[in-house]
Amino acid sequence: VYVRKKITSRMSSSSRRTVKICFDEQPPRVWYKDQAHEPKFFEITVALKDERGHRVRGIDVPLDMALVYDNGGDVKRQSILKISKDTIPKINKTGIAEMKIRIDSVSKNHDNHDFMVKLSTDRTFAPPGIDITSALSQPITVRSKRNRGKRKKGAIDNESLQAVASWCKFASGFMQDMSRRQICPVCEYVAPNHAQSCKLNVCLKGYSTIKLLLEGKFQDQPAKKQRSQDSMRFPPTPVRFPPADLKRNRSPALALDQIHNYIPRPSSNNADDELFADVPPLLLRAPSLTKREKS
Repeated sequence: VYVRKKITSRMSSSSRRTVKICFDEQPPRVWYKDQAHEPKFFEITVALKDERGHRVRGIDVPLDMALVYDNGGDVKRQSILKISKDTIPKINKTGIAEMKIRIDSVSKNHDNHDFMVKLSTDRTFAPPGIDITSALSQPITVRSKRNRGKRKKGAIDNESLQAVASWCKFASGFMQDMSRRQICPVCEYVAPNHAQSCKLNVCLKGYSTIKLLLEGKFQDQPAKKQRSQDSMRFPPTPVRFPPADLKRNRSPALALDQIHNYIPRPSSNNADDELFADVPPLLLRAPSLTKREKS
């Protein structure tokens, strides 16, 4: 009886088949979850394959998805892994499952760890005679948006421009040598005539036009009008009264006394003073101020 049990156990273990879940389409290596004009879910494609790499058909395998870190640690908050509404986490009888998932947290919030999607069979699913192994995806770096730095206005890569200019000069010289032949190799017209649709002639004319435009870019610009010196002369700045001293005493008589003290008088030596040339002399006399008696 013991020998029979041992033989049957060996036969049952040898008759079991091992299949594995494989990623046919891996998730993106870097994914931006909040980028505008881009899908909010990324797609993955998994298949059920045997040891030889052939697809296994005819079995419906419900899947269980989980997130792990790139160092093998478990993600405590599994709620950040979300599945699209039109996705069923199951490998159908064709042996393939296409799913759309989303990771709703950035790697920066998890000590800059990358995420990995772990796919395994549902715990309640136990097909007879088949062992299904789980699969891990490649690491996923989740970020919020692409870092678009501010471009500096007027910033030009001089080396790239010189390379393009040298190539244009070489190409134009090569095309000019071809156009000097007795018969044009493109339109087959006798030189110096060319057909209207001759691409060689069109390229040469375009290059010469662009060259003339670039050479005369700064020459054709009108010169900026310079302001005359007379228009740049401004009248002298009038004397400003300090507002702090005037606000301290609210008496009108004392305030006028202060104003009168701050008005400068024209000097007798300089008769042509610009500041007081048009000011009548009566305004510069000390005003006679009398306080009103209280009734």
